[in-house]
Order: sequence, then structure tokens, then C-alpha cells
Amino acid sequence: MKKMILNKFFIIFVSILIVSGGVLA
Repeated sequence: MKKMILNKFFIIFVSILIVSGGVLA
């Protein structure tokens, strides 16, 4: 259960990083 929540948070974090990188680039 805890691993699932961490996994979901990690996916969201990576998505934000990709979007931020695209905006900055």
C-alpha cells in the first residue's frame, strides 16, 4: 500500500519535471 502511494507520487513528480523542462526549454 505504502509503495503504491510512493510510486504514484514519483510518477506525478517525474511528469511535473518533464512539463517544467519543456516550458523552460
